[in-house]
Parts: sequence; structure tokens; C-alpha cells
Amino acid sequence: MKQKLAADGKSEQKGLAEPAAEVPLKRLGRPEELGALVAFLASGRASYINGTTIQADGGVGRRML
Repeated sequence: MKQKLAADGKSEQKGLAEPAAEVPLKRLGRPEELGALVAFLASGRASYINGTTIQADGGVGRRML
């Protein structure tokens, strides 16, 4: 991604700010946020959860309805 941003003449910060503006939460997700979800789902605390879809997209999916 850094190479594409450099080719477009954009800084990394500006290049990431543009897609973040499209997310209802106005920011991109952090790796640790998805990791926490995965850790929870792999734990015994989630043993009664099955057959569901969890949107971890900052609200982007809701806008597509």
C-alpha cells in the first residue's frame, strides 16, 4: 500500500484518512480490535455462539443495506 500511495504522491497518513472518512465510525479498525474478537470467539466464553455473522467493519456494512 505504501508503494501505491507514493506512486499517487500521497502521504501514508492522507492515504489512510480518505478511506477512514467513508467509515461511519470515521476511523479504520485496529488489528488488536479484530484480534480481540477472534480471541473471544475462540474462548470458552463464546461456547454458546454458533451460526452467526459478526460485522467487524465499523458500520460500513450497515450503509450497504
